[in-house]
Amino acid sequence: MAETCIQLFEEKYYPEIFVDAAERTILYFVEHERRIAELWKKEWNRYLEQIAVQQRDYGAEPVAEINISFLYTSLEEGKPEFRADSYGEGGYIFKPCIASMSLPAGWLTGELAEMEACLNARAAEEGMRGIVRPASCEVMKRRALQCLLYYFAGRMKYLIREVLDPAYLAGIEKAEVFVIRFGEYMDWQKPLFAILPEVDISDCAKGTVLRFRRFPAVRWRETAFAGLDFTQAVFADCTFSRVVMQDCVLNDCIFDCCVFEQVTIKGAQMAGVLFKGCEMRDTVFSGRMSGAGMPLEEEESSGSGEGTGQMTEDAGGSAEETGLEYFEPAEFAGCSFKDVAFADCDLCGAVVVNCEAENVEIRGGVVRDSDFRNMEGVIFRGEVQDGVL
Repeated sequence: MAETCIQLFEEKYYPEIFVDAAERTILYFVEHERRIAELWKKEWNRYLEQIAVQQRDYGAEPVAEINISFLYTSLEEGKPEFRADSYGEGGYIFKPCIASMSLPAGWLTGELAEMEACLNARAAEEGMRGIVRPASCEVMKRRALQCLLYYFAGRMKYLIREVLDPAYLAGIEKAEVFVIRFGEYMDWQKPLFAILPEVDISDCAKGTVLRFRRFPAVRWRETAFAGLDFTQAVFADCTFSRVVMQDCVLNDCIFDCCVFEQVTIKGAQMAGVLFKGCEMRDTVFSGRMSGAGMPLEEEESSGSGEGTGQMTEDAGGSAEETGLEYFEPAEFAGCSFKDVAFADCDLCGAVVVNCEAENVEIRGGVVRDSDFRNMEGVIFRGEVQDGVL
């Protein structure tokens, strides 16, 4: 229950006005994402070249982190922008910045002025202008911007994949642990991308962080994985034979040209997972593959740094992040399925492109808006009603 008139206004009128502005912001981003990605890629290429020059000609140390931060001062100046700053090991607390670049953020803030005007107008309409002053509406605008930043932190992890050119990235010297984050300047930062030392899952210390790890050309046979968090890990040219994955987190994982033979994946979280050019035979999936949208006001920054995803080899990204998150739908591109079953899977919105299927069963679960519904070679066990089996 509201204790003040300003709190009453925020509870009663702010949410509707904010959601309207947020939806328009997200729609604009979706419609212009390709152009934004192209612009960012050019800037990132130049930026990585700049870092390489600093290292080659001026002895700059290997880069351990790059933080992409929104600058609130830029909003006040009428030229909203992000700033990317690179640092060596120890980060901005212990090391000087190696190089910086600016990225336009007009697409993020374009609706905020109108939103603020709507807040002021509503306060006048409700006879609350004497209490809900322009300064209060300014505070609500800042709050809205912070919520949008939390939301887009979830979308940036996909954009960064398109933006980073492997050739330019390879041209800079990186620390053993290298991470790119997104968030607020000198405040919370969410990891988007990382390069960590390779580890052997069967021969590593208990508690070793597996998030963001890369597993190239590994063969697992008659192996069981239970309760492991592989968030944003990359499996390239791997073979899984008679493997059981139980209650593992595979969100945003990439399986590139992998082979699955007699594999059982039970109760997995697979939102945003991408299978490219994979072969799947005698394999059973169960778990959640659909994306989850983050409530735009789910969490607020505590300013303590908790949950920033600070990366070290022992604790890289292990800080538990609060709130729900945005995920892309699961995607299968150029895969082949033979004798594969999806049992009680949430396949809502799953994308299937250039795949071949032979004797694929979908037993229960959700298939709403999924490409599996119109795919040849797929058998549904049960009647589909509104995408639910």
